[in-house]
Amino acid sequence: MSYVDDMKKSIESALDQSTENLNWIDSHGPGIVDTLLNVYLATVPKAGWMVNPIAERAKAELARAVSSGREAIALMRSEVQFVGSPDNLRAAAETIDSKMSAAARALARNLVLGKIESAWDSNYSDGVASEGSRMAIAGRDAAVRDVETYASPVAEGLRALAHETADYYKSLRDLAVEFAGLVISIVAVVVGWETIVIGVLGVIGIVISLVAMGFTIADLISSTLTTTDNVRGQFESKVPSWPAVLS
Repeated sequence: MSYVDDMKKSIESALDQSTENLNWIDSHGPGIVDTLLNVYLATVPKAGWMVNPIAERAKAELARAVSSGREAIALMRSEVQFVGSPDNLRAAAETIDSKMSAAARALARNLVLGKIESAWDSNYSDGVASEGSRMAIAGRDAAVRDVETYASPVAEGLRALAHETADYYKSLRDLAVEFAGLVISIVAVVVGWETIVIGVLGVIGIVISLVAMGFTIADLISSTLTTTDNVRGQFESKVPSWPAVLS
């Protein structure tokens, strides 16, 4: 298991924990608010006109927290599933270097008239035909060397994507863990409510943080996509046609 797999596991674990806690808030939060309201009204029966709207606001903020939280979780889950593997990208880059570019360099060194015995006059010569054969061979080494010229940027681009992907996983992991902490804070506020007013203020503050984190996640995705597009531009070089053997 690679370090990327470990990060994905950490992200998924944090998201699972957040989902479980949001489900708890959705199921138990409104009931706790009602219980707290009834306890308060039992001691101050005439305060209903004042605390009933506050209780409804508390329920609305909890519902908002659950909705915003679930949207953020869905977004992070989709991202962690389809981002890709830095290890595979680096392996592909290494294959290009070792199997393609290196092979092209080795072949180019030998694809010259002085090393192709069939082109030597001492081995065979029939005038025009032999000259045509030599002309067809001449310059092939340059064309073969160009294989590396156009393959190297692809390998470099793959490595850049691998680096960006790894950084993205790290940032997403940190956000997922921070997100889980915020959701736990809401649970703690709900469980530890002493008064509805204090509870509402606490939930509102955390919900604002949840919404802000949603924007942070979106900004991270946007920034990563921009970087990815810039790297992919390295793959768009036009490769010239292989030189014709005969004109």
